[in-house]
Amino acid sequence: MKTKTPSLFIGLAALAVLAGCATPETRIKKNPTVFASLAPAEQELVRQGRVAIGFTPPMVRIALGNPDRVTQRIDKNGTSEIWHYRSLDDCYFYGGAGLPWGYWRGGWRGWWGPYWGGYHGAPAVYRDHIRAVFTNGRLVLIEQDA
Repeated sequence: MKTKTPSLFIGLAALAVLAGCATPETRIKKNPTVFASLAPAEQELVRQGRVAIGFTPPMVRIALGNPDRVTQRIDKNGTSEIWHYRSLDDCYFYGGAGLPWGYWRGGWRGWWGPYWGGYHGAPAVYRDHIRAVFTNGRLVLIEQDA
């Protein structure tokens, strides 16, 4: 008897990924007051999913969504908050199912067979796609892929 567990797992994982994908338009609809308070040029940038120096955290959140990770930098000028954004395009996929290899690392009986710790590709590697640096509640630096 064949098991449908891998297919079910793949389907649920795909739904979880798609559910997390929000567009600037959906974020604008959820935050109409913040969006309405922006200047027309800022509104256009947010609609395009872009940010500019001087944006506040709520403005960046509407344009780009929630960051994947937040870190702090402390230097002689004070403390800055860094929002890190990653995208699925920056991940190396293995396993043929569109899931990061790390999900399959212990082996998946019925998918690759009983592989426990063997080499079946490199681990999933994520890198920042955008870094947004805030000082005193304002965006002061944007680092992004060209």
